[in-house]
Amino acid sequence: MLKKRINYHQRFSRNERGTDYFVGDVHGHYDLLLTALTKAGFKENTDRVFSVGDLINRGDKPIACLELLLKPWFFAVIGNHEDMLLSLKDNPAVINSLVTVGGDWLLELEKNPKKLTFLMAIVYTKMNLAITVETSLGNIGLTHAQAPDDWLEITDSVLPDEQQDLLFWSSEKFNRPKSLEQPIKNIDVTVHGHTNSEAVVVKQNQIWIDTLRCSKQITVLTVEQLFKLKQVHND
Repeated sequence: MLKKRINYHQRFSRNERGTDYFVGDVHGHYDLLLTALTKAGFKENTDRVFSVGDLINRGDKPIACLELLLKPWFFAVIGNHEDMLLSLKDNPAVINSLVTVGGDWLLELEKNPKKLTFLMAIVYTKMNLAITVETSLGNIGLTHAQAPDDWLEITDSVLPDEQQDLLFWSSEKFNRPKSLEQPIKNIDVTVHGHTNSEAVVVKQNQIWIDTLRCSKQITVLTVEQLFKLKQVHND
């Protein structure tokens, strides 16, 4: 795995011009994502889209999904599928693992190493380990799989490698029984993907939105919807 990331954590100030949308795992389903955003009312000139990662594999347009990172309105944290993609640089054999999880498109790209290098560079320079979004209702934190116990562990320091891996590979906090649930400290809401579910899952102030594989739909939520989900769950 590639540990030295250019963008470890990125903070975004409040969007004073439009709406911020938060989307679940896309997995190459570019057209489905655009349809969901259009249905939600997304406008390129004023709005922003924040992705929980796993843009690639399984769907028919993984390259188009990665190229969304070049848009001025699209931002994403790195998922475990992108982490595997980056590891190809040091371990080409990882392509076998990627193919088993829908990475067949990479076999064709092996014939075009410049294109593959370009796509890996997009991931490396444009995707963050974590994102914080300031909103009128509070701060929203994004990591792919789960958050650390305290959000300041990301914003005020650099996590050890093994703890970074948990942020885009672990389902431990998702699978905790209700009796062991704990809110993430020093952040109002955290948003994640990675773990498949039929519908959005809320635990304390943590929200998982990876519904694509189970429901065939990509979840798209606004700031207001995220905070309402948290409130309803905790009332």
